[in-house]
Amino acid sequence: MPFLFRFLLFGALLYLIIIWIWKPPLTRRPDARRTGSSSNEIEEMKRDSVCGVFVPESQAVILREKGETLYFCSGECREKFLHSGRGMS
Repeated sequence: MPFLFRFLLFGALLYLIIIWIWKPPLTRRPDARRTGSSSNEIEEMKRDSVCGVFVPESQAVILREKGETLYFCSGECREKFLHSGRGMS
């Protein structure tokens, strides 16, 4: 009987150690700030003021005008906006 008890106890301990070693890494809270780029990370999209294309905020060309921030998909769209008479009056 003591042999069976020790065998079960050893088996349970071995199981717990294996689970502890192989468990998946802890996931971050959804509100945790992340550094760097990750494929799982969702980035806010901004709409181009000229052509209407949506572009990730980190890749957008930015123009700050009269306390407002405008986003463009490219420098070309930014220049079109500025030359259209709507920009930088």
